[in-house]
Amino acid sequence: MKANSKIIMDNYKTRKIEYYSLVKKNYREHNTPTPFTEVATLLKSINSLSRQKRIYDLKSDKYCLLDSFALCKDNENDNVFIVSGMLKSAISNFRPKLINRRTAIERDNPKEKAEGEIECTHFCIKIYNTEDYKDVIILFERNANGVSINNFINYLNNFNKILTQKKGQKVKYAINHCIIAREDIEDAITNLARTKVAELHVDKKILGSDALDFSNRIHSAQRDIVITVKAERKTSISDIALDALQSLKVANTKITRMRVWGETDDKQNILIDTSLFCKKTEIKCELNPETGEVSTAKILSQMKNIINEL
Repeated sequence: MKANSKIIMDNYKTRKIEYYSLVKKNYREHNTPTPFTEVATLLKSINSLSRQKRIYDLKSDKYCLLDSFALCKDNENDNVFIVSGMLKSAISNFRPKLINRRTAIERDNPKEKAEGEIECTHFCIKIYNTEDYKDVIILFERNANGVSINNFINYLNNFNKILTQKKGQKVKYAINHCIIAREDIEDAITNLARTKVAELHVDKKILGSDALDFSNRIHSAQRDIVITVKAERKTSISDIALDALQSLKVANTKITRMRVWGETDDKQNILIDTSLFCKKTEIKCELNPETGEVSTAKILSQMKNIINEL
């Protein structure tokens, strides 16, 4: 019974899934980055290229390419899209001999120096592109031997430049990502070197309250309205963010969600989102018994289930 249990466990592997927000920043404007809602269009254009033209050189002899891409609409909202895909990477110019684990016998490696063992990295993206709300959230598989999120961002920027210049146009922005923090959220805000923007999602009833004294005829407004608080240049609004966080913990609060943009001491962009704070970060993936690779269909199915709940 124990032997069978071990065999079953060996057919699965735990993968860590990281949460990010995809943004773009205009080169000539000193404003807050905006959601990169064009990511699906860009990936579709890249996917239309031949496989050879999709290859992008990473550091040393490592290279990658977009291997698969799928786009579908959300079941409940035509302006919300789900993108899923896989990147493949490999390292060339490395062809050592092979050694058998059972017999210790060595033999020549049959692969060519231009070939490399494939590593797969999966991702799933949710794009909110409504008139009143825009956001792009990406779940990215962490694979130390595969493609990193920074590699992926460089890949997007590279092909965005190539495809834009092919149209005779200039690239006006850079694509980037923000980390969606998963640690204790209060500590995450406190540890930011600078808190730049706090986005408060507030119950629409506040429009008709004594605070704003708007008309009470608010039934046509969305359930939540968004109040954005921005810091003055070189200042921080961490105290405001922490006060809002305390309000979230109070019963009958008017604040339903908060998103905070800030940066670390080394200028790394951070996005802290209370709605994602408690989400899973690890999933168990089925392995191909012949190759030992993670099943693409199974891992993407689980990633879609997670992102559909966001």
